[in-house]
Amino acid sequence: MKPIFERVTGEYGTAHPCAVPDSPWTSDIVGLWLINGIPGMYHPFFYQWLLDVVRVPRPPGAGTDFDGGSTHEFICLTLDPEGSRYEPARFAEDLGSGQLRCLQPANVVVQVVAEDEEVVNVLSLLAQGMVAGVLNPESLWTNGFDKSLNERWSASIEETLEHMRGGVH
Repeated sequence: MKPIFERVTGEYGTAHPCAVPDSPWTSDIVGLWLINGIPGMYHPFFYQWLLDVVRVPRPPGAGTDFDGGSTHEFICLTLDPEGSRYEPARFAEDLGSGQLRCLQPANVVVQVVAEDEEVVNVLSLLAQGMVAGVLNPESLWTNGFDKSLNERWSASIEETLEHMRGGVH
């Protein structure tokens, strides 16, 4: 499935869609982007992010109505600044081999009920929002997971899905 953008450049950086490597580490990934930010724009130390969407694993025999309900999960992770700056080819290669260095906890984790094509399109729009400076991947105010940052992303994702499905905004 192709993203709606091939590459996006904005005031805050460049976003590259990446082919998902065929490996056990990546088998549930539906869409994958490398975000190369301008150093210092979102955070004084962090300037690269992994942005992806994965299928939420279903328990055997659960069908579509299992208790979790979600079908997909959007994830934004800061790439470890101690490593060298990633380019798309090495980023995908390291991810496929399980060697990609990311900081924990994840910056953003949002689960939704959607189709693969919908989440790939939303992922493209999230990447565009990050490099345009309207969707912040970092929080300077917490040490760890930032609930309010996650809520802002969640609202953006849910509203975008609603709009794509014919709703108004």
